[in-house]
This record gives sequence, C-alpha cells and structure tokens, in this order.
Amino acid sequence: MLPVDSHAHLYDAMYAGQTENVISSALGRVGFIICPSEDRKTSEQSVQIASGECRIFAAVGIHPLHTEHVSGEDWKQILSLAHHSPKVVALGETGLDFFSKNCDRELQKYWFSRHIQAAGELHLPLIIHDRKAHGEILSLLQKQAHGVVSGVIHGYSGSLETAKALINTGFYISFGGSITYPGSRRIRQVASTLPLDRILIETDSPYQAPFEKHGELNVPENVWYVAQALAKLKQMPVSEVIETTGHNAAQLFEAKMGNNNPFIEKLFQFTGLKELFCIDI
Repeated sequence: MLPVDSHAHLYDAMYAGQTENVISSALGRVGFIICPSEDRKTSEQSVQIASGECRIFAAVGIHPLHTEHVSGEDWKQILSLAHHSPKVVALGETGLDFFSKNCDRELQKYWFSRHIQAAGELHLPLIIHDRKAHGEILSLLQKQAHGVVSGVIHGYSGSLETAKALINTGFYISFGGSITYPGSRRIRQVASTLPLDRILIETDSPYQAPFEKHGELNVPENVWYVAQALAKLKQMPVSEVIETTGHNAAQLFEAKMGNNNPFIEKLFQFTGLKELFCIDI
C-alpha cells in the first residue's frame, strides 16, 4: 500500500541534476504526487513534469510571496494551463504569507481572491499556503469559497479551532514533516484530534524534511515518515492512514484526474484502492 504525497515541488532548483532520479525513486514508494507551483514559470514546469508521468499531477498558480511580480499576461497563461491541460488538478499554491512585516498584504489578498474566483469558474480545488495569516485565510474562504470551492490547507500550522472551522467550510487539512518532530506538540495535538477523513499528508519537498531525515534534502518518498507519525498519533495502523488519506486526495482532486487515466479511474473505486496500492516494494 503506497501513500500519496499531496505537495511536492519537483521542479525546485535544489533538485538540479537530480530531478529524474528523485522522481524515479519516489514513484517506487509513492502512489501519486501533486506538484504545486509558485508563478508562471514554475506552473509551466509543473505541467511539463506531470505530462511525462501518469502518476504526477500539477497545480498552477501564484504563491503569495510572488504576487508583487505577477503580470496580467502571467495570470492569463496560468489560467490557460488550468483550462487546457488534463494534468492540472488544482490551483495553487495560493494564499497568504504575513511572516514579513514588509509584505503587501492587500496585494496578497487580491490575488488570493482571484484564485478563489477562478477555482469556482474552473471547478478546481485550491492548494493554500497559510503562514501567520490563519484568521485572514479563514475569513476570506468563509466569505468567498464556502459551498462553492473546496481545497486543502497545506503544511497546516494553525490552531485546532481554526482547523475545525476550515473543515466546516469544506476544506481538507494537510500535514507534513512537522508532525514527525516530538517538540511540535501543538500541531501534533491538532493532527491527532482532527478526523482522518479530512486529512491529507505531504512532504513539501525539497523543504520541511521529517525528523528522521533532518538536515537532508527532502524527497516525496519521505511521506512515509509523515504517515507513520500520524498513525502513531492516532493509535491506528499506518495502512489505515495511507488508505484513508489516499482516498481523501482522490476525492479532492478527482474532477480532472480521471480524464483518460486508467490509473486514476481505478483509484476512484474505493474497493480498488487497496488493490492498487498493495504493491510489494
């Protein structure tokens, strides 16, 4: 049974000269991978990578830290990729990043709203980046997305109360390497408490390496460590965590993942999920 990595930046420059090997190794240990983007260039790279592998899918969009440099033509091209590429299954990563006091918060909110609107028009989910902006993210989603757009808050770092409110708004919560660290008590408590049927797992490769690989370049196959940590926190078999989070990912991204893709068509059949992922490796 193989886990799903719902967030890995396979185009990242930190993989320079290693990308093919990283992907080849990952696909021996991971069911499928979602590759989110940060701007027009990386959106094009994500689609190119996904087009070459049936088990890799792309998300296209503008990261909040790139909003100050985006042009109207960039946005037009990103929307074109989302509309025309069968391998694009989401918009993102978009969202808000208020870590820096010098960031243009209003500009970030403007582009986040544009993504929410486009997701509704294109019938695609959102992959959302949330750093030091938990309340603002929740407020915008409640006002603009509730009942219209779904998605996932990747690398979640907020409170339990906010996570529950996001779930009630129709969003999934994704956990990465942070839950593998014994010192991350608050986020581990959130992960242990939330219902498994609203959780995804990820690596955020090449960043956020798990505790077991601290100091190393993160890779998609390390999602196993995230799955194992979540299983331990919830006191359940890791196979159940992998199966349920994989099913959640399939449910979230299914709008376009089933297009002419026998692998994904089989994935959507819950009874076939075990059969598909029970591969000896």
